[in-house]
Amino acid sequence: MRGWATVTLDALPGEIQAGETYTIGFTVLQHGQTPVHELGEGYPVEPVLFATNPVTDEHVQVDALPTKKPGHFETEITFPSEGEWKWSVTPRPFGEQDLGTLTVHQAAPASLLGTGQSMSLSGGMSTATSLMLFVGSRPGSAGCGCPDMGQEAPHAGNRPRTG
Repeated sequence: MRGWATVTLDALPGEIQAGETYTIGFTVLQHGQTPVHELGEGYPVEPVLFATNPVTDEHVQVDALPTKKPGHFETEITFPSEGEWKWSVTPRPFGEQDLGTLTVHQAAPASLLGTGQSMSLSGGMSTATSLMLFVGSRPGSAGCGCPDMGQEAPHAGNRPRTG
């Protein structure tokens, strides 16, 4: 009863900085079409986001939690160092979905935080992947162009595990 699924990320973040925590939201689509939280009673979809820096051999693994929207999940991730990070999501019991490579930049000095963001991605994107990420920044922070809604972005409550 495995089948297959794709992972569609919510929106692209700004510049990824080492040591900053980002909220990642995505939808798991069984057979690329149907949003799915479970494959039947007692058979939940349990996504895990993996990231690896092949130069430093650092690894981050975080579990994602379901939201109220069918097939939608969120997690938080912190990249501990700068560099090129390969990342993927495995929406267990389905197989791994490669999300390519992220460029993580050196942590910004405190005086530069929240001044506008950009993100670098390269390679590894499959045509079945609609790459989008949601990064929760502080409401009303400079450079995001978003109005202050007076609420923090929801967080899955997971903390990155390194090692």
